[in-house]
Amino acid sequence: MKVYCNIESLLLRDYLHYLFAYEDGAFSVFRDKEFGKYLCAMVHTSDTPPPKPTITDSTVIFTIPPRVHDLFTKQFLYIRPGDYKRIEDRLKTDYNIDFDKYLYEGLKLGIQRKKVIENFIIHRKLVNKIGDVEALKKRGYRDDLKKLEKLTRQLINRADYQSRLIQKSIQEFENTLAL
Repeated sequence: MKVYCNIESLLLRDYLHYLFAYEDGAFSVFRDKEFGKYLCAMVHTSDTPPPKPTITDSTVIFTIPPRVHDLFTKQFLYIRPGDYKRIEDRLKTDYNIDFDKYLYEGLKLGIQRKKVIENFIIHRKLVNKIGDVEALKKRGYRDDLKKLEKLTRQLINRADYQSRLIQKSIQEFENTLAL
């Protein structure tokens, strides 16, 4: 049974090719992947046919296999339009975690950042991003910059706190000598 969902991000639509098999214009959803479980949880049932969704460039079709479909008691399956954004947000989160893990492990092995990103693009079947390493590189750079800024703030806060403790200790010592 087919269900429709709009996913605005082209990158995330490409990432679906890594997660699910693409056959006959639809992604075959299985519950062996975490996102597949989440997607099945977002499917609703009805005794009457749901309204036909508006098909756009961002429309993605998912095929729910019979063994998963049998879990549902009603005849018709659909995803509510209000749930499209939730699904895209979850997919984006899964993508970001996957990218960060892949980048971290690649860098830890001593592979150049550019090569790690190129490998990620190829391995994750992000065909529209081939040659666009810079966009993913910038994302990694922004993440690194945020981490650096956070670490800097923590160091400044720690230095301020320790400095106040030292100044207080000096002041108490001087007050003791003045007595």
